Order: sequence, then C-alpha cells, then structure tokens
Amino acid sequence: MISMLFSPEAGAGTVLSIATTLMLIHLKMSAMQLSIAVLLLQVFNIVGAYISKVICQRINPFVSYQIALGSFAVASLLTGLTTTSERIWLVYIYAAIWGISFGCFYATQRVLFCRLTPKGKQFEFMGFFMFFGNLLGWLPPIIFTVMNEKGVRMQYAFCVLPVFSAISLFFTFFMGSYEEAIESVEVMNDDSDFELPDDAYSASQSKTREMDGTSTEKDSITYDDGLSFTSNSGKLDLKGGCRRSPAYKGPTSLSNSDL
Repeated sequence: MISMLFSPEAGAGTVLSIATTLMLIHLKMSAMQLSIAVLLLQVFNIVGAYISKVICQRINPFVSYQIALGSFAVASLLTGLTTTSERIWLVYIYAAIWGISFGCFYATQRVLFCRLTPKGKQFEFMGFFMFFGNLLGWLPPIIFTVMNEKGVRMQYAFCVLPVFSAISLFFTFFMGSYEEAIESVEVMNDDSDFELPDDAYSASQSKTREMDGTSTEKDSITYDDGLSFTSNSGKLDLKGGCRRSPAYKGPTSLSNSDL
C-alpha cells in the first residue's frame, strides 16, 4: 500500500499532463510530433502487458512490478536530462519505454493484489487499493508547478517524477518473499471458519438421538440438502460438507434428498 502511494500509476493522468507540458513548452514539439509520441506510448502499453505476462509466468508478478518501476524511473530521469529540441527522436524512445512500463503497472499491480487478497476480504482490500492509488496523485504536478514558478528549468523540474518512482521501488524491497506471501494467504483461506448463514437452509430439519455400543450419546441434525451435524462427546462433526472428521465413515442419518 505504501509503495502504491508513490507509484506512477497512482497519478498516471497527472504524469502524462506534466510530460505533455514539457514536450510542448520546453521541447517545442509540434502537434504531429506530440501525437506520434502519444501513439507510441499507447501501442507499447500492449507490449508491456505481454512482457508482464511472460515475467509473471517465468518468475513472479512481484519481480515484474519492480522492473516496471525501475524502467519508468530511468526513462523519466533520462527524459529530463537528455532531451532537447534538437534531439526530438529521443522522446520517441522514452515514450516507448514509458508505454512498456505502464503496461506492466496496470497488469502486474492487479495480479499482485488479487493473488495476495485473503478470501472474503476482496471488497475491503479493493477499497484500500483505490484509496492509496489516488491519494497522492496531486503531489507531482504541485511540485512541478512550484519549481517551475520559482525559476527552475522545466527539464529539471520534470526530474521529480523519477523520485516518486524510486521511493515506490524502495518500499518494495521491504515486502518480503512473494512465495511466502502466497503461502500465508493460502493458509488463511484454508483456516477460515466454515459458517452457515441463517437463511441458508429451510426450517425443516430432522433431529435424531441415539446411543452407540459404547454408551456414547450422539445428537444428529440433518438439513434438507443432506448436510448433517453430529455431536459426539461434546465434539461437532460436519458431514456431507467440505469439512469432515478424520474418523468419519458415513452419514448417521439420511434426509429425504439422499433417498
């Protein structure tokens, strides 16, 4: 979540607006040249998404996310330091790298979030995802505007963008192992309690009470769909569902649906 605060995707719209300002005012690009740069960025978004897929399959999504952050930071820094009105062709190269980076961001962040979200917490965590993803989107343009108004050259003010990406990349190194995180989520999902909603079954129930050969009382409640609960010496066994006792050998009672 902290890494997302400074991610380029968090303020993707503002980042592109700053880049457009740089290209129009500082580099004095024409409308045609600007259109070509934007087209390259959009096309290479597709390439970035495909590259992200390959990295996710061969390594993991976490590495893909780190590579995207690093490539965006480097491309942004070089854009501010090396581009001039005489070297417009460099803008096209950096626009392609930006497109690849953004393609990785949009694909990888969502894969990571879906894989690392515990079962039953999807809505809650998606709210955090949207909140942190937009919380600091206003900060890069504010800093860029203040620096520009104070007389700092626009190309140097533009270098504030890679600072945010570097901060985001820095926090990713404290996230731990991706494989361990996946194992933890799987354990949380497996250990989640099995709960029955109040209206999950109809009120029609059959209750039986019997004594086995060892004089142990057994209370059994069977619902209409065949799911039964058996209390044996104070322990509750779930039969017919997704969790069963290791000693379970078969149902003690049959419902109408079983017949």
